[in-house]
Amino acid sequence: MNMQTLKVEERAATGKGGARKIRAQGKIPGVLYGRELEPTALACSPSDIRTVFKSKSGRNSVLQLEIDGREPVSAMLKDVQRHPVSRKILHLDFVRVFEDRPVEVDVEIHLLGKPVGVAAGGVLKQVARSARIRALPSEIPEVIEVDVTPMKAGDALSISDIKLPENVSAVYKVDYRVAHVSR
Repeated sequence: MNMQTLKVEERAATGKGGARKIRAQGKIPGVLYGRELEPTALACSPSDIRTVFKSKSGRNSVLQLEIDGREPVSAMLKDVQRHPVSRKILHLDFVRVFEDRPVEVDVEIHLLGKPVGVAAGGVLKQVARSARIRALPSEIPEVIEVDVTPMKAGDALSISDIKLPENVSAVYKVDYRVAHVSR
């Protein structure tokens, strides 16, 4: 996995007023937190964040945050707050990650092929569009692809049935249905 570099500035003004001032300058306020790190208030460019979202890994990208020329910190986006109407990004939460410690992220599930049951008149329904997985930051898959061709009418695909890459595991308390072919 390639890491993207994101140049950010540390900001002194915190709270609602400080965030408004940063937005008035055309930047996005954010915070970086995590183990062995004091929470740090940040500001970054909207165009740089759009570049991250448009990358293959999207929100699951591992970023090298360069904070005012200091040594880069490995981080991932934890939360993105958006305006409810305009969908403009209001605030970003970054969490520090370590190459040797697993993280939990949501990854999209793509169903491949046309099930046998659909050819016989059934309907394929995808119930879950993503799955929560645990993996090292360098081993996070971009998508989870599942071949549904052998599914017959009445068959169901559960999260436990999906073969994940090595060193990647699904996180769930109850085995849930991902897709099924109805009659």
